[in-house]
Amino acid sequence: MQVFSAGHGLKLNDKNLLGIGGEARVYRWRNLAVKILHPIDPKLAGAEKSRARKMRAAKIEKIRDFPRNLPPQVVAPMDLVTDRAGHPLGYTMPMVPGAEDLFLLSRRRWREGVFSNATVTELFREIHGVVGKIHSSGAVIGDLNDANILFAGTRPWFIDADSMQFGRHLCTVAHERFLDPILYGADLTRGPVFTWDTDWYSFSVLLFSSLLYVHPYGGVHKVHKTLLRRAEARHSILRPDVNYPKAATPFSILPDDLLHWFEGLFDKKQRDLFPAGLLEIAWNSCSCGAEHARAACPLCGAGRKPVVREAVRFHGKCRETVIFRCRGRILEAVVQGNLKILYQEGDSVRR
Repeated sequence: MQVFSAGHGLKLNDKNLLGIGGEARVYRWRNLAVKILHPIDPKLAGAEKSRARKMRAAKIEKIRDFPRNLPPQVVAPMDLVTDRAGHPLGYTMPMVPGAEDLFLLSRRRWREGVFSNATVTELFREIHGVVGKIHSSGAVIGDLNDANILFAGTRPWFIDADSMQFGRHLCTVAHERFLDPILYGADLTRGPVFTWDTDWYSFSVLLFSSLLYVHPYGGVHKVHKTLLRRAEARHSILRPDVNYPKAATPFSILPDDLLHWFEGLFDKKQRDLFPAGLLEIAWNSCSCGAEHARAACPLCGAGRKPVVREAVRFHGKCRETVIFRCRGRILEAVVQGNLKILYQEGDSVRR
């Protein structure tokens, strides 16, 4: 295929094909990636064909208007690609060599022993900074998911940037696993519906999944049986009546302030900018293999000092000693090397 961009001829063939998506084929050409939009299906009916042409025209216009003040970690469109007659076919963008897809961080077999929790949070500090700069530029990401961020070490790149929302240009696509439930049922083609808050919701889902190997609405619940129904009901995996997957890392490894943020976001519909300070986490490595951000390992109890209070009651020669007290109720107690307690205070469940 012979195409043209910025006054140069580009010869593309399947030998240099990088990937095929629902919207386009992407080729490598020297140090560029070339995105060629799929042709409009000639078999479409009149109304459908007209709609497809309007969408194609809107996409090309969006590429022409694409903001140039985005941070360098955004792999933004560069130049339009045309055929010999000058008809737009797609666009060029920089190549990102040697990077991995972010979704690998939520795959335990891939990450465990290779990419520590400390490295994950360092990467997310970088991602947090890029998201903030994108917002400052006047754009909203919209379709923020684990397939449109690449990383090498702790450096991220944001790809598929042509879906971003800015000015009068809309983001008309979204991944249901990362879409804020507030937008369920919204017509993404009617107007700009994404906000900074919806981006921070998606960011929080990415962070949760990368640290714990499970979606915030994962697990099994007797009433809300699918991830989407649980998201609609704001019934997250942090609730005690959700069966937690054995393959996931228990959320008890997280610090209280981060758990509090996740609970407010996923169970209480609270929305706000993700506080950067929540990513300043002091991770500990336990001899049992767990990484945690607690004074004592929540999985094996190593480092925990028993709290002994003065007796308040005597029963004959027996003295009663209080070893734990909470303002709520104890849901479960087991002895696994030492005493482990699951308790509820208000809307929070802690271990």
